[in-house]
Amino acid sequence: MFEQKLSGSYYNMGLETGRMFKKLGLPKFPPKLDEAQLEFGRKCTEVVEAHAPGLLEELQGMADGSGFDFDVFAASELCLSIKSACSVIAISGEHMVDGVPVLLRNHDWNEGGDKDLTVCWTSPEGGLKSLGTTFLRLRLARFGGVNEAGLAISSALADWTNPQPGVMFHIATRWILDTCQSTKEAVAYLEKIPKTWGMMYVIADKANDIAIVEAHAERMNVIWPDNGFAAVSNNFHSPEMKVLDKRGISWENPRIRVEYYNDWFVGKSGSISLEEVQAVMRNHEHFACDHVEGGFTIWSWIAPIGERKLLVCQGSPCKGEYVPYTF
Repeated sequence: MFEQKLSGSYYNMGLETGRMFKKLGLPKFPPKLDEAQLEFGRKCTEVVEAHAPGLLEELQGMADGSGFDFDVFAASELCLSIKSACSVIAISGEHMVDGVPVLLRNHDWNEGGDKDLTVCWTSPEGGLKSLGTTFLRLRLARFGGVNEAGLAISSALADWTNPQPGVMFHIATRWILDTCQSTKEAVAYLEKIPKTWGMMYVIADKANDIAIVEAHAERMNVIWPDNGFAAVSNNFHSPEMKVLDKRGISWENPRIRVEYYNDWFVGKSGSISLEEVQAVMRNHEHFACDHVEGGFTIWSWIAPIGERKLLVCQGSPCKGEYVPYTF
């Protein structure tokens, strides 16, 4: 596992990251991209410039610090091709033993991907401090996290067909952590940006405001749970969004996961402890912790919202322990 601690202006944070890339000398990095990929990256760059301008400054710093071509960095960082199969849960504080709301994420990808797990401490000049996670080669990205204002966010892929130039989910997540203080602010940001893939976001804040955001290039739908609980995986929930899923396959494991999470919550008795939610994330029978061919749960984390902390398990949660990281 890797750690990244950055602070200062976006350009200087990028400069430090770029120097790190150059020093590491990663194999097959920067990636070899064809002209169509580079052109798509240029189009995404224009959108990100309008909706997350600081991150383009950081990207320029990464290119300058590493000596790699900016367009290659843009195409690889802004146009992620990783099709991870994850699940995300949020529980309001009224249901927790200690009264603290939590957001949980199990990240599924290729077996062995946990070696690239990177925990990121970020303190942008003029922005909000945050703690999040990403992969070693995607230092601009965040696959989720929590910020100092008490806002947590993560997401799961719902449809990757026919991508459009936009703000990819991992870039939107990073900018939300840098700039948004509440669930409503984060939802408003997602409403205004062009989307690239179909995504399921879960957003929660320290005021126990929880939202499920079904986002797609064609439309967006927001669900505000009234029971203090939200769970998503790799399928849209609402009928008007399901018709936009053009993958042509049925992802049964994600459906089973979400049904399990919801049934567990409805059937609970009394307040919930962190140990109980850890047990839920370790469940094999309903694929919360997945070990099927083509998808493994490679890391898991829990954010007690408002406590400026992530509990991170590197590797499958059924085998590892959750280690606290604070900021």
